[in-house]
Amino acid sequence: KTGVAQLLISWNGIKSVIGDYFCNGYSPSGSYTNSTTWNASDKSANVTLSGGNLTTAWSSAANGSVRSAISVSSGLWYWEVTINTLGVPLIGVANATQALDLTGANYRVSYLPTVGSIYGVTGATISVATSTGGDVIGILYDATNTTVVFYKNGVPLASVSGGEVPTGALFAYVA
Repeated sequence: KTGVAQLLISWNGIKSVIGDYFCNGYSPSGSYTNSTTWNASDKSANVTLSGGNLTTAWSSAANGSVRSAISVSSGLWYWEVTINTLGVPLIGVANATQALDLTGANYRVSYLPTVGSIYGVTGATISVATSTGGDVIGILYDATNTTVVFYKNGVPLASVSGGEVPTGALFAYVA
């Protein structure tokens, strides 16, 4: 499971970076700065963080996830994952109730690029295009309208809204 994710504070106008998240095989330039990381206290045991908690790696193909160190509950938020090596990642947003081992109830909305499915919290599935290595997956969270929009290489894939979006403050999420 690999990728690069960037959480931005604004979709329209100036995009103020509030946090970048890096997964296997990517390291930022020496002049890079950010204001948040993956949360070392909010991850599965098989997820390893390195590089100042900017890099994630999975120790096995077992289920596991990690949330960002910050959550958002208002405004428009956007972040991206660049798929370096296609594994079986779930890319999206989750609230603090989502089990890190992916068991139990679903408190996330996510895109599974290997099969081209977007899943809402009630289990609703939207079939969309699959992704391969090099694709950039964008996630726009509009807290005001309770909507999550998924993008592939800048082109909208689908949106999920209302009861299909988890409640409460949401975190950037990769599983």
